[in-house]
Order: sequence, then structure tokens, then C-alpha cells
Amino acid sequence: MFHPFHSYFQKHRLYIGVHSDENIHKALEAIAKFGNLIATTEDSAYKSADIVVVDVPFDISFQETENKLQIASFEEAIRVPARQVPEGALIIIETTVPPGTCEKLIAPTLHEELSKRGIIVDRPDPINFNQKISTPDWEAETMFGCMPPRDVLLTVGNEILEATMSYRCRWFEYLCYRPLLKKYYNSDPNMRHESAPKPRLTDADYRKDYLSEKIGIQKRLEWTEKKFFVTTEEEPLFDAADILRFGKDLVVQHGFTTNLKGIDWIKRHYKDHRVHAVNFPGDPYPIHIDATFTPIKEGLIINNPQRKLPKEQRKLFEDNDWEIIDAAQPAHNSPPPLCYSSVWLSMNVLVLDSKTVCVEKSEVYQADQLDKLGMEVVPVELRDAYAFGGGLHCCTADVYREGKLKDYFPKQ
Repeated sequence: MFHPFHSYFQKHRLYIGVHSDENIHKALEAIAKFGNLIATTEDSAYKSADIVVVDVPFDISFQETENKLQIASFEEAIRVPARQVPEGALIIIETTVPPGTCEKLIAPTLHEELSKRGIIVDRPDPINFNQKISTPDWEAETMFGCMPPRDVLLTVGNEILEATMSYRCRWFEYLCYRPLLKKYYNSDPNMRHESAPKPRLTDADYRKDYLSEKIGIQKRLEWTEKKFFVTTEEEPLFDAADILRFGKDLVVQHGFTTNLKGIDWIKRHYKDHRVHAVNFPGDPYPIHIDATFTPIKEGLIINNPQRKLPKEQRKLFEDNDWEIIDAAQPAHNSPPPLCYSSVWLSMNVLVLDSKTVCVEKSEVYQADQLDKLGMEVVPVELRDAYAFGGGLHCCTADVYREGKLKDYFPKQ
């Protein structure tokens, strides 16, 4: 691991503690011998860093009348690597900070410094989600938010598609991304911006009383196995987070948020791709595929052991030498407060490339499994943000992708 120390430490003496454990000393000596651990005060070291971990004091000045935060050194600790890191580098904030610091200080600071270097930093433009919304067919008291762009946007080739969405509270969510899509469209003559037909989402789209608390889990599992879901086939419905991209093939989950008419629309729209419908009978509330079935790298998928892909649907993968293994158990027995997702957000990981994957910091079992599978695991603290709509995969959406279109499943 490469540790370029921030210039903050140039003014302070750095002490390395004395340990009685000889194994630690031997490990450090071995790492130093191979050149894997370097201590430096040169800011230029950030130029070769793939990952930067910021862990410096966030000081408080205790005064008689009012305590004040001393943010100067912390803010500088953000600016220095931002001026040097290569494009695509991951910056992880380990410092304990007050709520709102990432949004109000860290993100704007990174944006400012990276923009000076010509690196594009894109974030959606939130609207007032607390306002009442309506169409000629229905009204809703509030909206959802824009934390999970993966739910709304799907990048395939040179096109970004806005999904229909199946929740009324998410009907206007696309507005948060329109400024970005407009910018992409104006700057790239090859970019295509498409929007699937906006559904009316009348009462005919939903099965009345389907979500009644009087209905037990066993009954729901029976319905899932029969592919009997809360959404009807009144009109095409799909969320982008129900779709996995494997080169020339698109794998789409049929469930609560994507119906068969939605899958048919996807087939007609992406005529140059092969579209495959899948379902997972063990999930009583099948909403989005990325906490159930997650590709890690070519030839390897982790599958939620409680929601296994049916045997007859495994043929596509098995015939092309793809391995499907059970995901590790979650580290938590229940989701955090206000989170409506299951504990299986543990496997909602973000794959950066064929060797690197981001895992929520507290999900130690999932991290350990991926480490043993040969992946470099980057821990990212995100559990407290689950309540806003999902995990690491949910809260990101790729825009520009490298490489060429590949056929991962030639045997069909």
C-alpha cells in the first residue's frame, strides 16, 4: 500500500509506535524490502496514487460562549490530493466529521480543485423532494430523492436511457439528471439521450392490497415463484437497476419494478442485444437485481444464497463457463434505521475494474470473500446513507466506459 503523507505532517513529528508483536515488525520489514510501503512528505506522490485515504484531525476550538470547528487543516487535506491525483483515483475520507460535511465541504472542495485540472465531476441537481406532486391521474404527498442514479439511468453503447420507473414518488426523478444529460448531449455528437415512454401509473398498474400487512411471507414467496407481482401488465414498466449488462447480452429481472411489457420494450429498443428475463423465487419483494445477482469479473457472479437463480435459467451462464457462487453472509442482522432495503445490500458492491471492487466498510464477510477471490477490496463507509436509497452500486452510474463491445455468451 502506498502512503503519501500530507504536508500537514511536515510541521509535526511522526511517531511510529513500539509493538511487542514481532510479527508486525517482520511484516513491516518485508513490505519495506519489497518497496510496497513508502513514507513521504512530498505532495507529488499523489500523482501515482490510485487510492487516497484522508485521516487528519477535524479540530474543535472550545470557547466559553460557543465551540467552533477549525476546518482549515482538514480542508487543506482535501485540496492537496485533489490537485495531484490522477483521473479515476478514489478518495476516501476516514476522518470523523459532523453530518453534512461531505455534501457541504468535501464534495464542493473536490469539485473546485478537480475542475481546475480539467477533470469532470458530475452530480445530479436535486429538486425539492418534499413538495406535493400530481399528474391528471394521481397525486403523491412527497417524492423520493436522487441518491441512486443507477435506478434511473442505463448506459448502453453511446446511449443513456431514462427508465420508466414504477413508483409514483419517483416519476419526476429524471429531472435531477436532465442538466447533466443535456451537457453530455451538447458536448458529444455521438451521444444519444433516450427516454422510455413515461407510464401513466394509474391504479390499473398495481394490484390492490398486494402489499397488505395481513399477507405473510410464505404467501409472498408463493406469489414470487408464480411470477405474480404487485405491478400488472397494463403498460411497460422498468427500473434501470433491474438490468445487468454483459456486453452483447442484457439480463433483466422480472419482479416488482419491472414487468414483462417492460422487458419486451427493452428487447425492441436494443435490437442489437440479446435480452434475457430472469427471476429469483426466494425474494418476497423483488426490487432491483444488484442485491441478488452481482457480476464481479468475467466468468464470476455472486448470487444471494436466499434468492438463487433457478436451475433452468443457469444454462446461459454454465454453457459459457461462468461460475455462480453464493455471496457471503451480511455482517448485520438488520438494516440501519429508516432503510427499506434488506441486509443484502452487503453484496451491492461497485466493481471498478476486473481486479478492484469497493465494498461497504462494515461488510467484512463480503470483503473477505472477494479478497480470497483475488480482488483488491476498497472499503468505503456508506451504511449511514442506505436510508437514502441503496448501496455503493445504487448510488453510482457509469457514463463514459472504456473498451469494446464483447460477446461474453457466444454459446446460445
